[in-house]
Amino acid sequence: VRHAFGSFGELLREVSYSPLMGQYLTYIDQVSYMADGTFPDENYAREVMQLFTIGLWRLSMDGSAQLDARGQPIPTYDNDHIIEFARAWTGFHQQARRFNLEASHSKVSVPKDPNVIDPMSLSKPEWRDPFPKMDLNDGYLGDGYPLCSSLPPKAFLKEGATYRFVTSAGSGQHAAAPLEALPLERDGALFGALCPIGASSSRCALLSTVTLAHDLACAAAECDVSDVRTVSVEAGGEVAVFEYVRPACVELAVFAAAKRIREHHSTDSFLCADPHTASAGTACCAAADLAVGDFEAAPVCAYHQELVTADEAERRCAAVGKLLCPWHEGATKAEGDVGCGFDKAFTWMDAPCTVRVQVRPSGLLSLVHEPSTDAHFGVGSNNTFRVRWQDDAFPAAAAGCGVGCDVLGDTCVCEVVVRTSAPFDGLLEVTPTELDELLRIGAAPPDAYGAAYRQCTSAACEAMAGYARVWVADEGDAFDERTIFQVERNGTAAYLSNMLSVVEVGGRFAFRNPPRFLSFVQTDAHAVARAGDASHETDAMLSHLVTHQNTPPFIAHRLIQRLVTSNPSPRYIERVARAFVAGEAHGVGTGAYGDLGAAAAAILLDDEARDATLDSDPAGGKLREPLLLVLLL
Repeated sequence: VRHAFGSFGELLREVSYSPLMGQYLTYIDQVSYMADGTFPDENYAREVMQLFTIGLWRLSMDGSAQLDARGQPIPTYDNDHIIEFARAWTGFHQQARRFNLEASHSKVSVPKDPNVIDPMSLSKPEWRDPFPKMDLNDGYLGDGYPLCSSLPPKAFLKEGATYRFVTSAGSGQHAAAPLEALPLERDGALFGALCPIGASSSRCALLSTVTLAHDLACAAAECDVSDVRTVSVEAGGEVAVFEYVRPACVELAVFAAAKRIREHHSTDSFLCADPHTASAGTACCAAADLAVGDFEAAPVCAYHQELVTADEAERRCAAVGKLLCPWHEGATKAEGDVGCGFDKAFTWMDAPCTVRVQVRPSGLLSLVHEPSTDAHFGVGSNNTFRVRWQDDAFPAAAAGCGVGCDVLGDTCVCEVVVRTSAPFDGLLEVTPTELDELLRIGAAPPDAYGAAYRQCTSAACEAMAGYARVWVADEGDAFDERTIFQVERNGTAAYLSNMLSVVEVGGRFAFRNPPRFLSFVQTDAHAVARAGDASHETDAMLSHLVTHQNTPPFIAHRLIQRLVTSNPSPRYIERVARAFVAGEAHGVGTGAYGDLGAAAAAILLDDEARDATLDSDPAGGKLREPLLLVLLL
């Protein structure tokens, strides 16, 4: 059995991606409300909590139920959590059938045979719900992850950057490389890492996954781009394509200074986008043409369908002596053979957008982008999500909503102010509780930025040495939004930005700006989000459940029941639960959280498993009835 003595997290991940599980608990082919106007199935969102990880009631480490002030068990989740998490189980679909491994009982049905061998795919990010999702601790899935806009420059060339092999073919074949793949120069370091060529061969010795062992220097077009999605290498008459797996990162749901983007296959299709994210391409207009109202645009790109930030788009236009268009009638083909391919994508416009929020009587809100032709960001949208309102206070129509708000039925449509600040200034010691409460935006490791960071040595930083290391970007030891705190979470290093983003609404209400993994820029024809973004959100969901305080005692209790006795003592449960957390027992285990080998050792080598005198105790329980064990294999 795979993972039987390995990682519980990996086991749960494989179960969650299984097409058989997807069929059985009916979340396969489920899509978001934004995709088809129906709410997603809630089966797996409920069962993965109730049966696989945390159970129904909050537990102490010994498996005993925690009680509230009235002496009642405390639920681990409610219907709001189920609805919220159901949105995180959208976008899964079966991969194409493997002709070499799967056979059909009827030759007629061969093309229809489903693939039940390979894990489900998330290759259609437009199926995934892109909105924020609150977790079980009143935080969000995505807390602790860095902002995509703050990743190190040219992260695709940094140590640890991962590339996944996609396909290869003869260089003359149509499927050789997708248009959006950046072709790499043969003398570049990245080409050499992806396409090592042996002395006796002219072709690449391809690997399924390549992880860069150190930072690489850029070459040719690599120096002109800030990001890539896929790259291609050609050698010996063969073209191979690799997907760059961008590190998990998030964007904030509410953004300031929004700019308008336009979809080219429609003359009046607009969305609002965060100018700091790579959400659209570049379309430039000549200044002289703009003066006479001629808005014919020319695209500029380093590769097909390249996406850049708004500032980068302006720089690209300036480099060719043009301006970002405030409006454009269409896009002419760029110089070269391929063109930029913006006929079915978005490009930046030199025009502002406004982001507002619509607040329901329950405190749920939806986003309103103006102007936008996307009904999912219009007034009355059902794409609502929960936020963490300060002091549980929010605008209410019955009270007039507040400053900058309009009353609309029983809802409030309000202007917002996004304030970003550094919670800590470096003058005083920061406690672990303050770090956990205020720092929810992650960061990349400081060494990923080269020499830009150094470790803080002030008295306040030294006082935190037992639980945090602090990295500063300036010459002195003062803290700002760039400061990074390094802490330990479940035995691994975690990095947190000294940054807090708060959204103010109605003059006196506010909530923490929630993170999201997927871009809001998606239509029927185009989605900016990557398949990897949905995968990262799934990993965050699973990690949240696996590391929940309930999971160790819940899993320990059930493993003991199936390996030793139906009625283990609280001491027994706690010992196994702590082995699950520590990842080691009796010299067995890797030391990693969730090590099932360590849990098995703690179960089988405990006195309650080995002492025969307990067999005569009527309250000691017993192993499940042997016939049932056989029947349930």
